[in-house]
Amino acid sequence: MKIVDPLFEFTFRIHHSDTADLSRLISALLSYLAAALTVAFPSRPPSAKGVRLALAVLVLIPSLATASPKQDPENKLPKMLRSTGAELNRVYDLIEARKLSSAREKLLSLRTKVKNRRPDLQYIERALGYIYLEEDNLSGAKRHLANALEEEIFPAEVYHSTTVDLAQLYFVNNEYKAAVNLLKPLLSSPQKNSLQINKLLGASLMELGHYREAIDHLEKVAKASKKLDRGLGLTLVSAYSHLKLYIEAGQTLERLLLLNPRDHEVWRQLAQMLYLGGDAERASARYYLAYEKGLVTSREDIIFLTQLQAEAGIPLLGIEILTEALDKTTVKRDSATYRLLAQLHSQAQNHRESAQYFEKIYSLNNRDLASLLSASQLYLHAEELKDAVRTSETLLKAKEIRDGNSNSSRRMRNSAKQVLEQVQQIEQIAVMEEKYLKAKQNS
Repeated sequence: MKIVDPLFEFTFRIHHSDTADLSRLISALLSYLAAALTVAFPSRPPSAKGVRLALAVLVLIPSLATASPKQDPENKLPKMLRSTGAELNRVYDLIEARKLSSAREKLLSLRTKVKNRRPDLQYIERALGYIYLEEDNLSGAKRHLANALEEEIFPAEVYHSTTVDLAQLYFVNNEYKAAVNLLKPLLSSPQKNSLQINKLLGASLMELGHYREAIDHLEKVAKASKKLDRGLGLTLVSAYSHLKLYIEAGQTLERLLLLNPRDHEVWRQLAQMLYLGGDAERASARYYLAYEKGLVTSREDIIFLTQLQAEAGIPLLGIEILTEALDKTTVKRDSATYRLLAQLHSQAQNHRESAQYFEKIYSLNNRDLASLLSASQLYLHAEELKDAVRTSETLLKAKEIRDGNSNSSRRMRNSAKQVLEQVQQIEQIAVMEEKYLKAKQNS
């Protein structure tokens, strides 16, 4: 992009040249503005290349009449020397020719000549700031733009846009409080980019943890937009979530789904917000809809879906999905998957299947004696007495249980013995019932 800072040219060519080509300048402004408006809301710090565009958001001068000194309300501002303006015009020619190093050297030399004369020094500092920005020297750009804004000597439009640029540099450099302090006074400004200010201000407040205040600014942008920007929407969801306003977060996510029904991340966050808001059944139903659309495919997402179904009290569907995922090797045959299947089967009163999965967990890690105990207890519930005895005896033979003196070892040892005692009682009752039936038949 040839033009680094069109407002730079606009300021000097109109205010300090009698032969300015207005049509060319306005054309340059319009083309640069069109490029700037493509920049998305920064939900996370952009790259240096992205910063260069993000900092180029401009405000068009409302009327060409401001080019006339007689009608220019900024005529009351201090004027720079004509010689400085001429030098700055030559600097801009170098910038336009992409000779940034030469432009920078000329500006540094000019700064030495003007010394502390204002506003000449501020205009030079501002130009240096944009050159450093174009060279991806963000710290240098920040320093020079801050120097330029030490006094309000610029026309309102230039001061306003430069302040926003500096605030964005602060944001990228994680100096959120400094960005907020710069932006808040601009809210009462008559300039036209209040939505951009609210976006940046809301994002900065988010980073500072001032979520409620951030929502106030971001909602203004959302309400003014015909289509809710994804980055803005997810930032709002994060703010609502921090404040435990899960209903409002869910409503924002529903708006995003209307724009893109195949956005998996939005589906997932919607399920999370519904669950956190206490509606596990609806969370499960909504995420299952995403599953049917083919959007839930990763191991983590399938595990999350089956967990939701367990919470919603529909374990059989969770078992079906998770078993199918195991067959397709979408999920690993590991302890975490087996434990979830064991819990789902237990919830569905499938005690035998649940016990078998707990045994599989133990087979993967023979130090997981708690899973072996769960298997023996579930075998007992399923009246699989031989398996209940087998697993209990295996547990009692484990050195940690047999010789352990910790509270955990004693509890597990006692629980395993109770399983064996209950098995013995069941068998005794069975023998007595058998004797009773035989006696009844012989009488």
